[in-house]
Parts: sequence; structure tokens; C-alpha cells
Amino acid sequence: GDELQGIKRGIVEMADLIAINKEDGERIELAKAAKKDYALALHLFPEKESGWLPKAVTCSALTGEGLDGIWQLMLDYQELVRGSGWFEGNRKGQNLENFRHQVFQGIKNHLNSSEDFTKVYADIEQKVTNGEKSVSAGVADILHRFFGFNSFD
Repeated sequence: GDELQGIKRGIVEMADLIAINKEDGERIELAKAAKKDYALALHLFPEKESGWLPKAVTCSALTGEGLDGIWQLMLDYQELVRGSGWFEGNRKGQNLENFRHQVFQGIKNHLNSSEDFTKVYADIEQKVTNGEKSVSAGVADILHRFFGFNSFD
């Protein structure tokens, strides 16, 4: 297949290390070319918040070639992000985001399990869709009815 099919925004830009396998036998040159292409692509993305410069390397799972180097790069990455405090700060941010997501998902699940809520919500949603009620008025109605808020401002 296309050796560059993985070079897509949103996937490669998240990578800290890209290991191209099959640097053995008749595929050595293809692996080296893919490494070069990925290395060039990695330089097109903005600098990582962690301060790490993403790398592209080749290896062979068949022969073991390059695996020690990959492991060392992973250790180097870990040392950099832990030493700078970036890892801990990033983990705190992930935990906070996960907490918020779970709270709101729990609220959503609870509300969706209420027949009264789903009926009222569907009715107001339809009125908003048809232009019979403004978005603000629809939100205010839901918040007042189910949470006792007089306003959502």
C-alpha cells in the first residue's frame, strides 16, 4: 500500500515517535524512504508543548534491529517530560477533562432516563427547530423546569 497513508493531520501530528517496521529483507529501502518522508512531515507541525522533537526511526521486529534505539528514545522522552514537569501538568489536565466529561455524561444519562425530561426536551427541541421558540428561550425553559434556574446567564 501507500507508505505515506498515515501522514494525515490529526494522526501524525500527535506522534512523538514513529517506528517504521520491516527494515529487513527486500523492504529495507522502502522502510528507509518511509522514514525520510515521515521525518520531513514531522517537521511541518508546530513545536510540541512538551518540548520533545518527534522522531521517525526504522526497525525490524524480525531481526530486532533498531528496537534498542526505540526503547532508548522512549526513555529519553519520559525523562524529558517528567523532568520538565510537563507530564504531571498534562496528566492533571487530562484528569480534569475526564472528570468533567464523566460528570456531564452522568447528568446527561440521568436526564435521558427521565421520561418527563425526554418528552419536554423533544417538544422544546422541535419548537426551536421550527422557529417557534428561540434557542435562548428553549434553554431557559429546560434549565428552569429541571434545575430551577431562572436564567442561564
